[in-house]
Amino acid sequence: MDTDVQTYAMSHSHQHGYAGRILFRSKRGDQLKCLVWDQTGLVLIYKKLEGTGFHRLKPADGVIRLSPAPFSALVEGLDWRAVRAEVEEARARLERLLGRMRRDTFGSKSEKLDPVQRNLPFEE
Repeated sequence: MDTDVQTYAMSHSHQHGYAGRILFRSKRGDQLKCLVWDQTGLVLIYKKLEGTGFHRLKPADGVIRLSPAPFSALVEGLDWRAVRAEVEEARARLERLLGRMRRDTFGSKSEKLDPVQRNLPFEE
């Protein structure tokens, strides 16, 4: 394997250099290369889409972290951002449901004073 690519991959991975998958997209957007560690060595996967291209990746710092669902969508040529939005929407629904269940089980989080209690004099 070209040591420049391996060095680049390891320097942009915050974990062990062989953890996860590292993607490279061509300038035209019709080709995708993926480096994967499979316990015996690095594997290079190459995919070219005919007609349509891979959706644009615009990383702020040169790195985008994708969970398995958006990664699969990207490799299939689908819009990976739609999958990510779907996952975020499901997460938000679960957080709302969990919040309701907590309130039902433990009561309200905040302690609110009755207006009558605010007028009680403090003892000295």
